[in-house]
Parts: sequence; structure tokens; C-alpha cells
Amino acid sequence: MKFYELSQRMQDMLVERQRDYITTCMDWLEDLFPLINDKVNEEYGRLFSEPFDTLMCVQELEWPHNLVWSTTYTELDLAVFEEALGVFVPSYDARLEVSPNGRVWLYFGDYQADSSWREFEEACTELLAEVKELILDIVSDYYELYTSTAYIESQLWDDDFTWVLTDKELAGHLFEVGTTETTTGNWIFTLEELDGRTPAQALYILYAQGYQEYILDAECTDDTLDIIFSLDVCPNAEVEEEEEE
Repeated sequence: MKFYELSQRMQDMLVERQRDYITTCMDWLEDLFPLINDKVNEEYGRLFSEPFDTLMCVQELEWPHNLVWSTTYTELDLAVFEEALGVFVPSYDARLEVSPNGRVWLYFGDYQADSSWREFEEACTELLAEVKELILDIVSDYYELYTSTAYIESQLWDDDFTWVLTDKELAGHLFEVGTTETTTGNWIFTLEELDGRTPAQALYILYAQGYQEYILDAECTDDTLDIIFSLDVCPNAEVEEEEEE
């Protein structure tokens, strides 16, 4: 089944899943890594000895707060910061490290520098914040494009899908639709709503995912799944009963 042959609800769910994926990974930025590295090096010098994709990562936060400095690669090029800020750090084993929130710390060997170096650390932190703003300026337009519904749909348009949803997603979807749409507790699903599963498979998935206690009765035909839900989980049925009283 092609993307455009799916029901609108399924298309929307697939687009949202793809958007969630994009916002929690770095894959969509791969083409921008050379541009980002070149721009940062041009503006500030070679601050990093590693490429951009090892320096930053994406967390499950709102854009742009989800783009943070890496928790695994943290070391910066001290010599570049010394030159940029006009400060000499007198030690061969000195190094700069950055925490995910962008705070820069100076170390001498295994020991953190004392308070006399706080001003230098703060200046390094401010410089790194400028670098992050430069990076965000570069990627923001691309982020808006790659997370737009139109772009995601264009990438999926000709893709073949047998199952769009995982078992957990399908069970949650069927339960939500059935319990919220019904006014009597009864709801009938057609094949088009079962994401490529048969009615019997969809019912089994509902049971396996823990929804059995909310299903009073169910009947499967070749092309429909007829379910009677407990009124306790059907908010619209409850409202209707109150109005009749």
C-alpha cells in the first residue's frame, strides 16, 4: 500500500512519527556538517579537533533547546581559545572541556582550575555560545524544512507500506478511536483502519497490549472488527447517559 492510499489518520500518524524521529537524531544534518565546520573555522578558527557531528547531539526537547553539546566528546582546542581571547594558559597538560549546557571548564591534568581562572572560563563559555548561535543560524531553515508536513509527505509519497504502526501504536490508536468516537460503547473498524492487519490480528494485538479488560465483546468478520467497549472508558457515552437522565 502506498502512502497516499493510507487513510488520512494513518498518514497523519506516520508524518508525526517521522517528525519525532527527525527531531531526535542527527541524520538530517549530515549534509550540513562540512558547511558548519567551514563556517565555524572561518569565523572563529579551528575551535574543535573533531567534526561537528561528534560535538553535538539532539535530545528530546523543543527546538532549538534540543541541540546540545555532546556528553561523550567534550574536549575543545585550548590553543584556539587562548588566541581568540588573548590569554596564555601556562601548562602543558591544561585542557578545556564543555558540558552539555555549554559551560566551559578549564582543567590542569585531572584537577579543575581554581577560581582565579573563572573569568577565562566564562569568556570561553560566551565564545562557545556565539558559535552555537552561528550553528543554529545555519541549521534553523533546514530544520523547519525537514520537519514540515509537506516535506515529510513528499519523501514518503511513493513508499510502500505493509504496516505503518507498531503493535503498541496500533492498539493505542484503535482504543483511542473506538472509545472516543462511540456514543454507545460499540464501534466497528474496517480493514482500512487496521493498518494492514486482519480483524483477528488487530483484536489479538489489542488483547496482547493490555486492553482486554476494557473490551466486553468483539466479533471479527473478513473485513470488519466489531468491538463493544466498557462504558467506563467511553467518555462520550457517559455524557450522553447523563443528558438522558
